[in-house]
Amino acid sequence: ILYDDTEKNEFENLIEFNLKDYGIVVSEIVRRLDRVGNTTGIQSSFFEYKAAPDIYVLKDTDNLRVFCIIKQNRIIILGGGGSKFTSAYQDDPNLNEPFVEIQKISSKLDTIFTGSPTVETLEMFKLYIEVDK
Repeated sequence: ILYDDTEKNEFENLIEFNLKDYGIVVSEIVRRLDRVGNTTGIQSSFFEYKAAPDIYVLKDTDNLRVFCIIKQNRIIILGGGGSKFTSAYQDDPNLNEPFVEIQKISSKLDTIFTGSPTVETLEMFKLYIEVDK
């Protein structure tokens, strides 16, 4: 997810911001996502369901949360996240904000496409979605 007024996407910002404190975890996240994209595909053991219809968090990342949208069990849209120090992400503004944002984006995707977008559809377009902040 890349907003108009930024140079880096939300996932890149998350990685860069947390590299110093979570270097090993960040390396594992990147390695796991690379494996998902190039070898294993999306597996339920890598993701934990968070909210309807398609919001997930990457599993086993210590206190670092990476929110994502998974469509048709083939498309991953990486969002932001952050360190989790509360029992629920809603209690932490640093986690609640990226979670709410990814929910908005997921809802917009669902209104733009009838049904779920396909890999082919998303590859054909650089998708611009207006989301109210």
